[in-house]
Amino acid sequence: MFKRPFSKIDLLILWYFSNTYSVYFGLGIDVDLDELDSEHLVEDMDQLILLRRHCLDGAYENFKYLLFKNILGKEDQSLLSILHSRDKIGSSLLHYAAEGGSKDILETLLKYCPELKVDDTNHFGHTILHLACKKGRYSLCTFLLSSEKYSRLL
Repeated sequence: MFKRPFSKIDLLILWYFSNTYSVYFGLGIDVDLDELDSEHLVEDMDQLILLRRHCLDGAYENFKYLLFKNILGKEDQSLLSILHSRDKIGSSLLHYAAEGGSKDILETLLKYCPELKVDDTNHFGHTILHLACKKGRYSLCTFLLSSEKYSRLL
């Protein structure tokens, strides 16, 4: 029986279902397929993934630039839903910021996203304080526990 070679569509489908993308929407970053579990449009996914990564890396300046220029600075308010989204284990951007240990990112998120709370838990019941302790972000733990505004909630 004659076997036809893979078409471009076949290769694209194979590439799509591989373990990681080598280039994601022209950004040149590796993205696990687990990161793409969201209700957002494909156009918004790159913003969400970059925000999560800046939170994990504690890259406040990059986070701030992306937040104000690409999300809060746009007239399209649908992008604001990115700030309230959760991943498949229920972690919000606050949880990612706690893992990254950035007090500035945490304060910015709490200021511009009043729906996010410091006592929010993911599906495992972990608050941002749990994650900060687990990752050894002791300065963030100290900040959360010494701030009267936040310590009452935790």
